[in-house]
Amino acid sequence: MVTGRTGAILGATTVAPAGAISGVDETRTNADSAAQVYIQYLKGAVALSSYDLNMAVSTVTIARAAFTTSDPAASKFFGYLDQIYSLGGAIPGLAPPLPSPPPPRPISGPSPPRLPSPPLPPPLPPLLPPVPVNVTTSFMGCYKDNAAVRALAFRLIADRANALLFCARLTKLAGYPFMGLQGSNCFGGTDLARAESYGVRAATECATSCPGNSTQTCGLTTSTLVLVSVYSVT
Repeated sequence: MVTGRTGAILGATTVAPAGAISGVDETRTNADSAAQVYIQYLKGAVALSSYDLNMAVSTVTIARAAFTTSDPAASKFFGYLDQIYSLGGAIPGLAPPLPSPPPPRPISGPSPPRLPSPPLPPPLPPLLPPVPVNVTTSFMGCYKDNAAVRALAFRLIADRANALLFCARLTKLAGYPFMGLQGSNCFGGTDLARAESYGVRAATECATSCPGNSTQTCGLTTSTLVLVSVYSVT
């Protein structure tokens, strides 16, 4: 979805049922996750680097332009958007929702007072110097994966900067205890139940070099076998 030096911020949502992961669902998951991280930043609960902050805001901005309020599946995202506005957050190029129009004025009688113009959105918070996210990882194993129903349900990002620390930081910011590396893909998950059901393989079989660090391995992707390198994250 997004590329860069330190990653994009994508957070936790309800685990989708088996077979329900799709491109559209991943887009909504990314937007919901980015909105949640931006809300936590505005509340002062997390510290973000300038790049991570810009990625979160950019993801929310793109989703706001793409989603419609008539889409029931996007209702959670628009709830997060209301929280962002109430906390003084800004979405570049988009003003907060306009107030409801006044009722039609009567044919006779004085005109109702004109409503003031809606305020301009506040400026973006100043860019902050990079703040390191301290993470500890522990290798859990090389697991078989399924491209249709992933061993770890949430794709956090697909980025050529993907590597162990890159994915670990995203996973910790998103609030997941487990992460999976598979080529340029970084996955997050709440448990290893599905991974265990697919089966563990020899650690040496996860032999694909990470695009962001060739000394590390990020699972395996071939025409006949898909594996994911799984770590715990604290």
